[in-house]
Amino acid sequence: MTVTGDMGASLEPSSGPLVSVVVPTRNSARTIERCLQSIVGQRPTRLELIVVDNDSTDGTFAIATSYADVVLRAGPERSAQRNVGVARSGGDYVMWIDSDMELIPGTIRAAVAAGADVARGTQASEIRGVDPPP
Repeated sequence: MTVTGDMGASLEPSSGPLVSVVVPTRNSARTIERCLQSIVGQRPTRLELIVVDNDSTDGTFAIATSYADVVLRAGPERSAQRNVGVARSGGDYVMWIDSDMELIPGTIRAAVAAGADVARGTQASEIRGVDPPP
């Protein structure tokens, strides 16, 4: 496994929990840059961006090193890559997205807030603003 660290995005000082985002990828040069930009754009949420590449041959690894805090090489499939990324993560929360997805602004902040509400005993229906079933 190849590991690079502190390659791209660095954690900005802020309060709140650290969120580790794991992105498994293979030959995703066409889509990964927009994906990673959408994650980095989630700041000022404290983020740790981890990309786990399965031996891409199209420049994906190089693109990932421009954005990610950590870039790993591992495989053989996405579930194994996610597990490697989660094992390497240091966040209070961990999420993963595929390399052809993009997050809209505020997605991670909303997910953390929802998780905190659930941890305090709030029902998921209250988070969504829907009346719970009787």
